[in-house]
Amino acid sequence: MTKINKLEMKGFKSFAKRSELIFGDNFNCVIGPNGSGKSNILDALCFVLGRSSAKGLRSEKSANLIYNGGKLKNPAKEGEVSIYLDNSNKLFPCETPEVKVSRIVKHNGTGVYKINDKKCTKVEVQNMLAYGKITSEGFNIILQGDIVKFIDMKLEDRRKIIEEVAGINVYEEKRQKTLNELNKVEERLKEADIILKEREGYLTELKGTKH
Repeated sequence: MTKINKLEMKGFKSFAKRSELIFGDNFNCVIGPNGSGKSNILDALCFVLGRSSAKGLRSEKSANLIYNGGKLKNPAKEGEVSIYLDNSNKLFPCETPEVKVSRIVKHNGTGVYKINDKKCTKVEVQNMLAYGKITSEGFNIILQGDIVKFIDMKLEDRRKIIEEVAGINVYEEKRQKTLNELNKVEERLKEADIILKEREGYLTELKGTKH
């Protein structure tokens, strides 16, 4: 199982200065009064893991994720979040004891991704996270309201989510792909059978002409 060692935020939402969140080996809990930034921590996690929709991060646009300075302070030039993932078991394909994944958003809406402080693409980040079975739009993080949505879903939709979480959907996709290939083979066999019958008809006519 992948373990988060640390989360860093700077200029992201309500975190003006660099803020660190250290995670222990056991159960971790973040508590605080309303408006203290608890939800922004979850948004930071979703953001650094590559969630693409700004609305999914409770914001109208990407630039709004940057600390705006409030009434008295200066706004941040950019918003940055870094997550440190434990790699002591060499789960990720690199030699470092932990993997640092960073994402930066600028005021023009553009973003920068980094792995161990080296610039990379979003796809490279996704490929790295995949080794830890982490996906930006997956079910690693259960957000507020997700449980209610799950309960209110139709049985078929609920079953699909359970299969996806359990990893069964991968085998279902393979099964469907195999069935599609079999259908194509059956269609080709039918076409071949039709052509064969036509050739047999021509052969019979030729034999009759010779006699």
